[in-house]
Amino acid sequence: MKDTQQNQGVHHNGVYEMTKEEPSETDDPFQDLMEKAGNHGRFQLIYNIIFVMGLAGAGAMTYMNIILALNIPDHWCTVPGRENTNYTLEEWRNLTLPLEKDNRGLEKFSSCEMYNTSFTNIMDGNLWNNVTKPNVTVCQHGWSYDQTWYESTIPTQENWVCSKDLFVTNVFVVGRVTEVVGAFVLGQMGDIFGRRPVYYISVAFCSLGRMLSIWTTSSYTWFLIFTGFAGLTVNSLFQSPQIVGMEISREKDRSAIAFYQSFGWSIGTTVMPLLFWWLRDWESFMWYTSIPTALVLLFSKYVIESPRWLISKRRFADAIVQFKKIAKINGHQFDVTEKELAGLYKGMDAEPVYGIASLFNGWRLARNTTIMGFSW
Repeated sequence: MKDTQQNQGVHHNGVYEMTKEEPSETDDPFQDLMEKAGNHGRFQLIYNIIFVMGLAGAGAMTYMNIILALNIPDHWCTVPGRENTNYTLEEWRNLTLPLEKDNRGLEKFSSCEMYNTSFTNIMDGNLWNNVTKPNVTVCQHGWSYDQTWYESTIPTQENWVCSKDLFVTNVFVVGRVTEVVGAFVLGQMGDIFGRRPVYYISVAFCSLGRMLSIWTTSSYTWFLIFTGFAGLTVNSLFQSPQIVGMEISREKDRSAIAFYQSFGWSIGTTVMPLLFWWLRDWESFMWYTSIPTALVLLFSKYVIESPRWLISKRRFADAIVQFKKIAKINGHQFDVTEKELAGLYKGMDAEPVYGIASLFNGWRLARNTTIMGFSW
């Protein structure tokens, strides 16, 4: 799509490189226009800190928090009766739970089965010395969970274990599928409707999807739907502001913009597990890590539409509005008129738009697109 094939160039090891299809600095009138508005000033600094670095940090927490919230700690069948004894937890589990081998061949207490007998009146710790152990059965009284690291997670609250152990896997599958779909759909929308609408859609879907999923854990279907909503716009949440940031900056600043985003992502993914370690409860953790993404909407004053995209659509008057907004904050005077701007691009071909269909233009390209989407 045009975002990655034309405007954005290629990221190689975090460094922005111009693609061969993109015009050079000297051939592109857009660069002269950006110099008039200021392509290295206060506006770029504010934009990069809030929307490239800040949104990357907040978005990273919103994107990754579901992984921790869906953690399944060590668990075992709850067997009533221990309260009538002085057994330790280890002694009680040894008495009431069968052993099984894990995937490394080591023996451990069963997570999903218990001995099929009543333990409520046990008074003798040597119950099995002279008696054949009974058959096992699935957990009859719910589960107990290891609370060493968390008081609760979504699976421990909803008991998504044993017969429901695929519930968590399905959540991740739905999230990945919607990410792939969103990358295609939102990328195309960015070329058709502009970067600014895609930015607002991405923030709204990602943050609201996560927050609504907090309220719907009791309904697995709705939980899956809202998790899918969040995943749908994850890629565009990071890409849209970065693309605009690169377009309005000097060429030599573009590698720094990639650094801003990487730094924000690193901060977000570092702070997030510390929050869970401190809060120990999945619900408050999800709120704390989802709301910051929505709060970025408070800085809508600095959200601009891509001037380059507006020019590519021959919307010169709207492009001048964006240039003047940048120039005002940078302390520059932008005095180019709509007629002059139209004259600069007179006779120049509009930038081609590479839609979704172009990814399937030919057998080899279609095959590679399918393989990459499936692998993701």
